[in-house]
Amino acid sequence: MKSRHSKGSEVRGSRAKVRSPESSGRAGVWSFGFPKGADLSRRAALWLLAMMVVVWLVAGSYLALVAQTAVAARRVQALREELALLQRENAVLERRLAEVQAVGKLYRAAEEMGLAPAERVEFVEP
Repeated sequence: MKSRHSKGSEVRGSRAKVRSPESSGRAGVWSFGFPKGADLSRRAALWLLAMMVVVWLVAGSYLALVAQTAVAARRVQALREELALLQRENAVLERRLAEVQAVGKLYRAAEEMGLAPAERVEFVEP
């Protein structure tokens, strides 16, 4: 019985013998799917190298983008915390200003300094 894939060779059994790397005397060598002794063509090697470079560039760009996003998110969080702090301080200052500017408090402070309401108002013109 002749195989149509091999020129004139006969198939002696239903199974072909497969040798392991250990039995070939090259223990631990990986074939990566290429037949033993097969080399990549120059074009295939360049294509493989180009694809590896593209993958590394995409992965590097992604990691850089993720890092920038994390830094920006942390900065936004810090600005939000600062905004909340400033809003609290502003509320405290507005409350103190309202207390200081209360009309009753102003009258008492004026009396303590010995001031009295004016009985007669005079305007001086230049």
